[in-house]
Amino acid sequence: MPKSTPRTVSARLPLLLGALLLAPAAWAARPVNNTPCPPMMQIAQTPIATPPGWSLMADPRRDANHHLQAVTFFSGDPEDMAALSPDLEKRTPKGYSSTWRFQQHGQQQSYWIGCSYTDTNLLAIRKLASNISQCDMTQYLSDRRRPGGSVDIVCY
Repeated sequence: MPKSTPRTVSARLPLLLGALLLAPAAWAARPVNNTPCPPMMQIAQTPIATPPGWSLMADPRRDANHHLQAVTFFSGDPEDMAALSPDLEKRTPKGYSSTWRFQQHGQQQSYWIGCSYTDTNLLAIRKLASNISQCDMTQYLSDRRRPGGSVDIVCY
């Protein structure tokens, strides 16, 4: 093996440092499910009972799409309404940050996500994959870039 000189070591130093910096990121990599909720839903609204003398019409000034507004996580079937509180909550200058951690206790434990949308009382629900151990949600306040605010969710 040829002997390394200070010049060859200094030429390789940036490569070695880059490899060392990238290694922890590769070791910590986990499967990520970005935004497990659909960002928008289209839902038809149908009147059930309209008072005499009144009629309904669609308001053309309003967005007919229903945008993701918030999430709820459930332990077990969402019909039981066993909603989980976040394990960690923080206020940030741009909004709020919440973290839920899920612990699997055998085959019987299941977790579900419920996605809430603007201007509807319907909840989109789905069982989380069994390998999901944590979900992080950031709920942004309204600003010029996000006039209605927005929600980002990452599960891993």
